[in-house]
Amino acid sequence: MPLALSNAAEVESLGIGEVIKVFSIFILFVIVSFVTMPSGALVGRIKYYKFNFFCIVLLLVCSFISTGPVYAFYETAKLYYLQQTFKPSEKIGDAGKSFLKTSVFINPLQNNNNFKGRNVIVIFAEGFSSEIIGNSKMAHFPITPNLDKLSTEALSFKNYYNHTAVTFRGLRGQLTSGYQFRDGLTDAGTGIAQLSNVEINNIYLHRQTSLPNILKEYGYKSYFIASTEKIAHSTLC
Repeated sequence: MPLALSNAAEVESLGIGEVIKVFSIFILFVIVSFVTMPSGALVGRIKYYKFNFFCIVLLLVCSFISTGPVYAFYETAKLYYLQQTFKPSEKIGDAGKSFLKTSVFINPLQNNNNFKGRNVIVIFAEGFSSEIIGNSKMAHFPITPNLDKLSTEALSFKNYYNHTAVTFRGLRGQLTSGYQFRDGLTDAGTGIAQLSNVEINNIYLHRQTSLPNILKEYGYKSYFIASTEKIAHSTLC
């Protein structure tokens, strides 16, 4: 919920007309629910309004308990405030500095290769689609302007869906145009993430072709950059 509050300023991307419709329907429903005049004798109408009044009081009481909406809103507002005002402690010790992320990538590639010429750059963004980038809409909200610009200048595919599961299994599926039947982690220790490089080569070497293999035949050298363990890269390149 704090994330929703952080994104509240971007409500215009949904369209103010849609927001007005939703709130109008909700308010109209509440008004009709409590103001509708029931038919019948006066005694029946009095009982009806007493019941409505009781429901309102009960709703207000329940709103302030620990599981009620008012208390939940208070907790959400407090968490949002703490997130917006949080500052790392300047007195953090040397041992704790390893947990502070102050940069995206600072280590250069350890090689003397020349990257001039035609390079192939593949960006894997899990859970990302053209609907989010915005290139599929004429009047889109520029959430990712740089990727949007690249998509208009590059080869683009419409209605493409990944054919495998997410994360590393999805990456392998896209790099090999195949489907990974072997599980990633198993109780027996036979998952692809639990195998050594030697075991992986014995199973898959020369049995399937990946995009890095194809590029290698044309003199390319592949580098996989990700915020994961190095052992995971052996099954991707």
